Amino acid sequence: MNTAHIHLMINHLPVVGFLLFVPLLFWSWSHRSHDIRRLVFCSGILLGMLTLPAFLTGEGAEEAIEDQAGFSESRLEPHEEAADLALMAALGTAGLSLTFLGLSFWRQLPDRLTFGSLLVASLLTNTAMGWTAYLGGQIQHSEIHGPNPLSSAQETRSARHQSQDHDDD
Repeated sequence: MNTAHIHLMINHLPVVGFLLFVPLLFWSWSHRSHDIRRLVFCSGILLGMLTLPAFLTGEGAEEAIEDQAGFSESRLEPHEEAADLALMAALGTAGLSLTFLGLSFWRQLPDRLTFGSLLVASLLTNTAMGWTAYLGGQIQHSEIHGPNPLSSAQETRSARHQSQDHDDD
């Protein structure tokens, strides 16, 4: 197992986790329970922390595939830039969750402020995560981006050489 395997295994956790965070957020505010709200705050912190290993294994995943046929640096760059933004959004949501968790032990927090802030932060994070995941899928998945023109040209040349070898026989 290499870094690319690890990256592919764990990068889905924050993407799916932040998707589930939004309904959990709505559920907690509909029940008006301080304990459930604290669970949401802890979930936001945990999801932000889960984003770090996915981000940190990205460079090793790049190194593992950059010499493979069909690899395109032009597909990787947008994914890396989106990952930077997704990490900042996830850590922002985690920081907001940590702040609200800490404050919740000293005083009752205004519902609109905490709900609205976390909802906006999590929707921004979900957007950034979804875009990052989409761009990441395009790096090696031809079913998403279509055939690589370079690899198609290489396959055509290879087929020509094989047919010329057979013609010479």
